[in-house]
Amino acid sequence: MARLEVSSFFTLFWYLIILRIILVCIPQTGYIHPDEFFQSVEVLAGKFLDVEYSPPWEFNSTFPIRSMTIPYFTIGMSYKFLRDINNLAEEYLARTLLTPYVILVVPRLLMCSIRKFHLLPSVRSIKCLMTLSFITPVILLSLFPHQEPRFLIPIIIPLTYVHGMTVLPEPETVIVEAPKTQLKDVRVKTKSPSFFLLKIWLIVNTLLMIFYGFLHQGGVYQATAYISKDLRLTPLTTENLVISYTQRGNPNIQLVVEFFLYEQGSENVSYILKKLHTIINVNTRNSHSKSKQLKVYLLISSSLEDQLNYLLGKQFLNVYLVETFYPHLSMEAFPDLTKYCLEIIAPFFSQNCTVLTYEQYLWKVGRSVGLSLYEVALNDM
Repeated sequence: MARLEVSSFFTLFWYLIILRIILVCIPQTGYIHPDEFFQSVEVLAGKFLDVEYSPPWEFNSTFPIRSMTIPYFTIGMSYKFLRDINNLAEEYLARTLLTPYVILVVPRLLMCSIRKFHLLPSVRSIKCLMTLSFITPVILLSLFPHQEPRFLIPIIIPLTYVHGMTVLPEPETVIVEAPKTQLKDVRVKTKSPSFFLLKIWLIVNTLLMIFYGFLHQGGVYQATAYISKDLRLTPLTTENLVISYTQRGNPNIQLVVEFFLYEQGSENVSYILKKLHTIINVNTRNSHSKSKQLKVYLLISSSLEDQLNYLLGKQFLNVYLVETFYPHLSMEAFPDLTKYCLEIIAPFFSQNCTVLTYEQYLWKVGRSVGLSLYEVALNDM
């Protein structure tokens, strides 16, 4: 029975490896932080693949504050290999491999292939010291503001190296040499490993994969593609403004038309609308002086729709919903579901709770996990 349980878990483990490769080959709609691209993939792609890029200020050659060592030996080496393969493809097949999809996936496939940590030399004798070597910096870093989930990524390798066998113990057998007079070997089996931590690990990683892979900041790719397509259809005499809230869009849309991106971080909606009014006023005067039209977009989490509609009555703005992209969740604008309650549990909530039926509640929840793109204009325009 124990052997069957071990076998089933290792079968599941290999299925998860296949799933991991599939997820790499199918880029997700969400991400942890935009710097995953702007401070790694984009910088290395520009250096090795000779593509147009805009390096962030952290990699400014005059006064850089980021080290290129780790990105060079991970992303950089994969791009050097891709560059050589692409040269052969262009020479013999007259085709290029340098597409956005390939540039994104190749480094991830490389990192995905580095998995056999348990084959490294044993460090169990200094496990406590090695654990403290990465736990202590994490604790110290947590004392400062500006914590982000991506800061925990570097500890994955040492954490897996030191404690991987605790989560997924391999069955071990101790072979005892039998006396010469005995015909069969005597095998003394150790206690069957417990897979409790593995079950917890699988559940937690599945939830995090769904959240960060598909929900967190999802919709940004679709919104960027929509705006890019719309800009290509826009006359050259039009200035385009995109005001982005809680998520960072792609500022590197290389087009002939004039395009400006205003990132407002996680400011409150009231401030955003006032800032939006000011931006439109200033740019309207400038565009009129240049005999140009003005087109303004507002990209905002759908969870803020009620607050946005309420505050619009106090602003001289006309806002038209263009498109909503699903799914999308932002920690800065997480849906507040405490304002709504089902009929069956309404008596247990405060009077401020809006009572909804099952259908209304599900519709409200689904509506709040989107990324809304609005077109904005002044009332007096």
